[in-house]
Amino acid sequence: MFRKGILDVLRRFKIYRAYSLIPKGEINFSQLEDAKVLKADEYPPIKRKTPFTIGEGIYWKFEQSLNDVPQKTFVIEANGWRVWGNQGAAINSKEYLFKDVSREFEKPGHSIFLQLKLAPLVHLAGTSALINASGADMYYHWMVDILPRLKLLLDCNFNNENIDHYIVDYRGISFQTETLAILGINDDKISRADNHFNYHVLAERLIVPSLASKLDVVSADACGFLRDTFLKEEKISSFGKKIYLKRTGKRKLINQAEIEEYLESLGFQAVQCENYSVEEQVAIFQHADIVIGPHGAAFTNVVFCKPGTKVIEFFSPRWINQCYWTICNEVALEYYYLIGEGPPPADHSDAKGTTADIQLNPDKIKQLFKQFHI
Repeated sequence: MFRKGILDVLRRFKIYRAYSLIPKGEINFSQLEDAKVLKADEYPPIKRKTPFTIGEGIYWKFEQSLNDVPQKTFVIEANGWRVWGNQGAAINSKEYLFKDVSREFEKPGHSIFLQLKLAPLVHLAGTSALINASGADMYYHWMVDILPRLKLLLDCNFNNENIDHYIVDYRGISFQTETLAILGINDDKISRADNHFNYHVLAERLIVPSLASKLDVVSADACGFLRDTFLKEEKISSFGKKIYLKRTGKRKLINQAEIEEYLESLGFQAVQCENYSVEEQVAIFQHADIVIGPHGAAFTNVVFCKPGTKVIEFFSPRWINQCYWTICNEVALEYYYLIGEGPPPADHSDAKGTTADIQLNPDKIKQLFKQFHI
């Protein structure tokens, strides 16, 4: 707090801002004066279906998202804007951070305001498109937060022919490479924002699509774009109709062997999605009738399931997230969840358990299956 206070004072002085390149402050879409709006859309309120679970009531994160207003979307064009960091922080020509697209995870203030000095500027000639967002190295955020920004560009007739640079945190991860190739974006078109503190560019002309969805509340447009792009024809899958999503890293099942043995007795096949290409994952989920497992990025692929597929997600009581339920609502799936053992967190205060492992009593799965005739 002391450091931030000192930096806040320093930013009041023009000579310091010129030296440090730190923005004066923040602005939002309605305050923009130096950009041309190419597209701006608002959406009507939506009502989501209540998720199914055992016991009384539903967790507060689901409750608060039953009735919702989707995020507004837009595309703007500007000259002389800067982009900093590996999460797509946009700074306008008047030295303000454009906070609508400069989202960082679970931070009270943007990290740009905690820097003493930004890296020297590199000029990007021609037309650049900012598609970066937090979590580009994670399959879920790459698929639902970054790729759908390309749909907004396409809506305004921007494509590989008239975009010189795509600004994105590209690290050559297999899912990044494969999906960009499917979309026809070659490496030579990518401006690699893969270093948070050393990436700092001044774009001659910058096209900025909005984020497609609120954080962890996936929009209908994002789901539609993913299905239209990757679900073009039915692929052959080596897996059956019942799949169990197995995790081995963080957020894994502590009693995994016990759960896996029970599910295998019911005809489920274990799948570790990271061992398969995106195309193969699409096929696996496209053919599934039931998808079950602990909360994790593999559930992103439920967007490719056929309507009516049953999706069952396990959570630790220390971290319960509604993101995959919102996808299920958009593509007409049946969503169920179970909370593992342990005391629940206080309402609205569970962010510290994002990587917590899960201990789940198999009797809870049996009860869920019996209660809902699965």
